[in-house]
Amino acid sequence: AKAGYSVEALDFSNVALEIARRRLAMCDGLPINYVQRDISLPLPYSDSTFSGIFSYLAIHYFDTSITRNIFNEIARVASRGCVLSAGVRSVEDPLFGKGEQLDRHFFDCDGHVRHFFSPAEVADLLNDAWTIRELQALRAFYLSDAEPLGGIIKILAIRN
Repeated sequence: AKAGYSVEALDFSNVALEIARRRLAMCDGLPINYVQRDISLPLPYSDSTFSGIFSYLAIHYFDTSITRNIFNEIARVASRGCVLSAGVRSVEDPLFGKGEQLDRHFFDCDGHVRHFFSPAEVADLLNDAWTIRELQALRAFYLSDAEPLGGIIKILAIRN
């Protein structure tokens, strides 16, 4: 937004959106639109709307079928040359396999559902719509170094 881009900030949680609003309050006047949205539903944007899309640990709450629909929707709203930067949980994550298995790589652990991805699965989801620039499985901190290392797949792709 500081660079002049209009920003759409989507989250399922109004609480998360309110935290973002508070953290960016000192940047009043920036073109940021906060939208409470379930991303498993079709996105409320026209085709080829965005030149950049960022998602960090938001796409891993859905089964395989819904996840595929989400990636298709992201491709639909991305313009040609759009940069996709994303992070999803990997099958190398310490929580992988914990709890009740609901689908392939999809588990419910004490009421918290998570989809864990392999690099091959992510590449399949990006399919012919994106050119993959980076697809890297790594161990990293999720939000702070006070937590144990998690397994993340870093995605960088360009819309064809």
